[in-house]
Amino acid sequence: MFLICVDAGTTPFQLCPCASFSLIAKNFKDQSKDKIERFNDVVFHKLPDLARGLNVALSDIASDGYLSKDGNLTLRVEISSVCANWVKTRQLQQPALPPSMLEVLGGDLLALLDEPGDTADLTITAGDRTFHVHRAILTGRCPYFKTLFAAAFADSSAKELTLADTNPDALALLLRYMYGGVLDDCARELLKPAAALADRLLLAADVYGTLLQRLRCTATHETIVEDMLWADGRGDKQLLDDLQQEYLDRIDCAKTKGVDLLAQRSPQLMARLFKALASSSSKRQRTC
Repeated sequence: MFLICVDAGTTPFQLCPCASFSLIAKNFKDQSKDKIERFNDVVFHKLPDLARGLNVALSDIASDGYLSKDGNLTLRVEISSVCANWVKTRQLQQPALPPSMLEVLGGDLLALLDEPGDTADLTITAGDRTFHVHRAILTGRCPYFKTLFAAAFADSSAKELTLADTNPDALALLLRYMYGGVLDDCARELLKPAAALADRLLLAADVYGTLLQRLRCTATHETIVEDMLWADGRGDKQLLDDLQQEYLDRIDCAKTKGVDLLAQRSPQLMARLFKALASSSSKRQRTC
């Protein structure tokens, strides 16, 4: 009596060619004499012609109780475990897409944004610019649009959508991110409206964070007061703290008109800066 396994490529084990099982010949006279052959973690694709047998001589089948009263021989195959670890390991070993393939995909989608032809099913207007876009891509890439299109609003099924109070160049920048997955460089004056729009559209936090990082890195003594006022107006404490420290580090270079602007538009922020400056001066004196 043999258990034969054919080529794994033609069996259900193709997806998981590794299993543990038992082949049992039942003894009707004495259960303790059941013939059992166990096969643990057999890898079928390595042994496509695997043949295993039970050592039960034909002459002993009847006399030793392996036949039932009606003359039947009972054989049972028990699958005791399937090697789940093999599946998990195989999944972990699947190679990731190389960067070149991801770049090609992003490039193809950007080409679809630049030249949508008849494929676009939505027109977005922002300021004096119009964008022909695809609902499916915006739904998959932007939580704001996903919610808008799924809700029972008038805009959800409209073929035209107007985004009020939206900088069109900022929208163009973020649409390129949604389609191509890359946040292009842009002029500094576009960083604030782009960051505000990214936050409004509920894009990934790293998009907003990247734009703010660029804002911090390009701050000068001429722009830093306006930057602080903008951060204060948005309630972005972390950005405000970073810019405040940058301001204190450059206090000797700060222009008078910047200080006047700060005092005029945000006396509370001005008072905060003076306190921080006094504390910083006190620390320097103690150090000396």
